[in-house]
Amino acid sequence: GGTQEYSLRAGTENVPGIHGFGVAAASRQESLARVSKHCELLRNQFEHEITLRLPGVEVVGSNSSRIGTISNIRIPGIDGQAMIAQLDARGVRISQGSACTNMRPEPSHVLRAMGYSELEAYECLRVSFAEDNQYQDVRRVVEDICGIATQLGYKPTEPTGKEVA
Repeated sequence: GGTQEYSLRAGTENVPGIHGFGVAAASRQESLARVSKHCELLRNQFEHEITLRLPGVEVVGSNSSRIGTISNIRIPGIDGQAMIAQLDARGVRISQGSACTNMRPEPSHVLRAMGYSELEAYECLRVSFAEDNQYQDVRRVVEDICGIATQLGYKPTEPTGKEVA
């Protein structure tokens, strides 16, 4: 970098970009509460419907304070990667972990730290909700997950009662 930047970085700040980011941040701040509530309602509807349709499905962290845009469910006896591959073929994009760990073959380190076994962590699915999602999207995903779970041989189980914060 030049001396004007104390030799730390080169170039001139992108003033239009900085201003644009500020405008975008202000706009999001105005809609954040509404969008967050919308996503939380979708998440709650998803969790309600999936647990009704697939007895024994566990909502990870359901008794804890959680972000409203993400649900993590565990479908005992189902290979999460097989479920994800079949959902992907139907145009549904979900994962088993965060985006920053999606290329790692091992199970979620967060779920493992929460006390889930390796097998249990592999049975988990992470579903994210966004501003553009609607209730019909939730119904479709629930239908798809239930259909695929049946194809994969899902056998309803008694809830484990495992509630990990």
